[in-house]
This record gives sequence, C-alpha cells and structure tokens, in this order.
Amino acid sequence: MPTVDTNRNVSVVWADKRGIVLDKSTNAKRTFGVDRVLAPLQAGWDFPITGIQRCNGLPYITTDFSNGPYRGTMYILWSDQQVGQKNIDVLMMR
Repeated sequence: MPTVDTNRNVSVVWADKRGIVLDKSTNAKRTFGVDRVLAPLQAGWDFPITGIQRCNGLPYITTDFSNGPYRGTMYILWSDQQVGQKNIDVLMMR
C-alpha cells in the first residue's frame, strides 16, 4: 500500500513474516531505502474470525494533507490478534 507525503516522497507499507514493514523513496520511486519493521504481526495478514469469512490484517497507509496542525503526518492502520485469537484489535500508528 503506497502513499505520497507532502514533500512528494513515496512510502509503502506491507505485512510479511517480520511484521508491519515500511520503506520510503525520496527520488520518485527510482530507489527505496532500507526496510523498517514498525510492529510485530501476530496473526498474519489473513486470519479467520467467527461469524465472518476472514479478516484482512494488511496495513493501510495515508498522509494528512489538511491545513491543520498534523499536516504531513502519516497514519498506518492494521488489524491483529496480539492478545489472543478471540481478541481482534485494530491498531494505528503515526
């Protein structure tokens, strides 16, 4: 999942065996930096939930383009089962 920040840098976030991972390009996607593992991912990117078919734990990223005090802030959201299989949480980081 990509986002562009207020300085035209491109950041991508994804889930893999390491957890929630972020990488950033400052030269229009020609090259990216070093992967940063932001958080562990207990349940994986796809896990079952009773009553519905499955939950997609893949992260979503966006940038605040408002004129408010948080302009330029990136937000990452994902779901996980960090405290057990019957306790699904939606997590956010900025």
